[in-house]
Amino acid sequence: MTMSARPKWSLTACLAISAAAAMLAALGLGATALELARGAREVQLWFLVVFELVVIGAGVFGMLTGLGRFSEAPALSMLICGGSIFTVSVLAEPALVIRLTGAPGQALVIGGVSVLPFTFAGVVLGMALMLLAGVSALARGREKSRWYLVRAAATGLPVVLAAGLALWPPVQKAFMAMPGVASALVAVIGFFVLGGLLSASLHCVIRAFEVAVRE
Repeated sequence: MTMSARPKWSLTACLAISAAAAMLAALGLGATALELARGAREVQLWFLVVFELVVIGAGVFGMLTGLGRFSEAPALSMLICGGSIFTVSVLAEPALVIRLTGAPGQALVIGGVSVLPFTFAGVVLGMALMLLAGVSALARGREKSRWYLVRAAATGLPVVLAAGLALWPPVQKAFMAMPGVASALVAVIGFFVLGGLLSASLHCVIRAFEVAVRE
């Protein structure tokens, strides 16, 4: 399959999503720098500066991908950029993870504005870029990549469902109520089973993009 089989809109979408992520991070970096200049001493702000710089870097590479600078493996480049934006956005605001567990948490506030909505926006943009990478891979190596992605979804779905159940308060209470030995056994078995499924899913994802690059 030739390069012309790749939908041009995917590169345009990559450019737009990456630009949005980079601009969002640049605004956050400016606000954080201003807060530090005003004398703020929170250590988390310095970590936020680093995270925002990483997102800006990923956004720049994503924009270059959208402009066709990485024509040999654009889908893989989209995946890496999207994964970086998603991961850093999750780590940048601890309250995001805390809220997902169902526990109350105080969001970081900069200049009187909560950064939580912007963090969610970064997460969504990262996920969108990773999804776009999958679409782009399918367009490049449709037949072979498709089955690898199907297998990746089949092995990854149980992990997502298990994570969702683990965050569900009734399940958490039931787990905490179990005897120590039983809860430890469930945790160990779950770790190895879900870890194996996650590894298999990631392996299939990587293989899907390798096939897309070769064709």
